[in-house]
Amino acid sequence: MKTFKQFYEAKAVQPIDNWDEVVAGSEELQAGLDIVRKINKHGNEALIVGGTVTDILLGKEPHDVDIATNMDIDKVADLFKSFDIGSSKEFGIVAIPYKGFTFEVAHYREEFGTSDSRHPDQVRDVDSFEQDSARRDITINSLGVDEHGTIIDYQGGLEDIKNKLVRAVGKPDERIKEDALRIIRALRFAAKFGFDIEPETKRAVKELGHMLFRDESDPSKTGVSAERLHDELFKMAEVGGPALADFLEKLDETDLLDKFLPEVKALQGVEQQPEHHPEGDVSQHILAALRSSKVKGKPITTLAILFHDIGKPDTYEFKSTDKFPDGKHTFYGHEGVGVDVFNKIATRLKFSNDERNAISWVIKNHMRPYKAAEMKPSKLLALKNSPYWEELKDVLYADIHSRGGKSQFAKNPEDYKNIIHQFDTRTQGLGDADEVKDKLKSLIDGHMVIKLTGAQGPEVGQILRKVYDWILNDNPNATRGEVISYVEDHFPHTL
Repeated sequence: MKTFKQFYEAKAVQPIDNWDEVVAGSEELQAGLDIVRKINKHGNEALIVGGTVTDILLGKEPHDVDIATNMDIDKVADLFKSFDIGSSKEFGIVAIPYKGFTFEVAHYREEFGTSDSRHPDQVRDVDSFEQDSARRDITINSLGVDEHGTIIDYQGGLEDIKNKLVRAVGKPDERIKEDALRIIRALRFAAKFGFDIEPETKRAVKELGHMLFRDESDPSKTGVSAERLHDELFKMAEVGGPALADFLEKLDETDLLDKFLPEVKALQGVEQQPEHHPEGDVSQHILAALRSSKVKGKPITTLAILFHDIGKPDTYEFKSTDKFPDGKHTFYGHEGVGVDVFNKIATRLKFSNDERNAISWVIKNHMRPYKAAEMKPSKLLALKNSPYWEELKDVLYADIHSRGGKSQFAKNPEDYKNIIHQFDTRTQGLGDADEVKDKLKSLIDGHMVIKLTGAQGPEVGQILRKVYDWILNDNPNATRGEVISYVEDHFPHTL
């Protein structure tokens, strides 16, 4: 899908020449337009609004299609099979499940007052999209498009897209005070699209950044909930590593990184051995790893790349070794410490158990593939059969490909292929986790160990694990008779 440069004239109304092509390429947009047309046929006006329109203009796949209308929201609810999201109907919003998607439909509205820096104190329905667009956070999210593909722009969003700017609608201070999360949203959209932040908007972000965070000593300063910050971080990570790297830099430029992710800020200035990391300190390595990642749409993987070396500041030592008598930067045990540091982040930002478990496992194991040539097949297989193996491979790829410039690597990019080759060839024929489990149980189980050795209690499991290692590492084609002989020879009957 191409970029529609023809829309970049600063007009309130502008047609999309390739509208049919755009619609044909998105099932979600097609379904959303069905709802728009049905509302329009009943004598009202409905538009596709918000970020979807920006995605279309930038040649990206539309998703999370939202709809705004001047139809009474109760009539919308009667017209479609809809449901309320919490108390959303109080704010003139209903959700419509349709053709496998869920669409939020909102009445055009104005909002007044925000005592809690999130929810408006008063909402009033209005008749025009011009009024509705004036309440939105940034100009590039204030656009609408009708069923015929006509862009409607009252806030200068088209011009800002042309100039690659994120600009607050109206007065930036007022928009942020209405909802402090708009600070993070402005940075996220700038990073997502590779835009700059308009100077006055950036000033407001820096000056009002303190509104984002809760002050535990003053309950009246509610800030933004951890759950909402979590969601913004995951939305950013879903875009991919390069965008997340830009987001982190924008957080730092606006003095917010040490408040939002102080553990990531702490990576700055932590030196690494230049022979291993010519790209620079730990922070520079993480940014390079994120920018080396090819992964999109997998926030768990991208966040695992971000946090894989998070334990290095707490394990840093500079000491003399035989190879480096003048001193070497070391981080022994940073994987385990990194899990502890990450868990503090996960607790603070309300990560789910599944999110926490996946990222923790990758952090804990991210150094192990580098020793693949020395590892036994059973150990390789255990990693390969983990539910997080793909995430570990993606982190390994980013870690290796971040070591230096385009033609200068402390580790050759071919090392990644060589490591994966070790895993593939040395576990060949062993099968996946379920196949291995079934195969081993068919050869020997706990009951047979008891019968052959007389072992009891925990000793049974210990013997069984040793036998399984012998099979996987040394005799993958062992027969049942050979296994019995091995047990009888190495674990004599104790009775």
